[in-house]
Amino acid sequence: MTKIKLEKYFNSFYSELRKYTDGIHVLDKGITEQEILEFEGKYNICLPFYYREWLKINNGGELFATPVGTSIVGILGDRERKKGVGYLEDNFDINKRCGMPDFFFIIARTCLGDVYGFDLSHTNEKDGVIIFWNHEMDEFTEEWDTFGEWLNEEMQNGKMLINYDGSESDYFDFL
Repeated sequence: MTKIKLEKYFNSFYSELRKYTDGIHVLDKGITEQEILEFEGKYNICLPFYYREWLKINNGGELFATPVGTSIVGILGDRERKKGVGYLEDNFDINKRCGMPDFFFIIARTCLGDVYGFDLSHTNEKDGVIIFWNHEMDEFTEEWDTFGEWLNEEMQNGKMLINYDGSESDYFDFL
């Protein structure tokens, strides 16, 4: 995969991200290919290419961290676990899955307790379908064709709530 294709895949997301004041989004620095390979080997899983590339850029973090946003999980590896932070390793802990089906691989959590993840039954080595688990309904209620499509929609949804300077948008006036 060429760097140009990779930039095109993430361009819209990072272009929108850069418009915000510092601190609105808190994304962790990326990890190495070796750390990803160790994770995949330990858990006998193959992460989709574009998601792996994203982990090399940002190994987790939070979108719209002010006031609360979507926490994207990353690989813990040999780092110290932080309280209140989710990690990809949690997918393999039955106590942290709350009865969700095995084909669901969690990659993000909302402040309301809902989760996003790959539908492993519709994921290939290049990319995968992202699905939304509504914890109150105890079912999947939304779907995106690719990881990139989901990232872009997260930015568009957040833009309705938070202005580029971090202030609340007028959307709250209608609620």
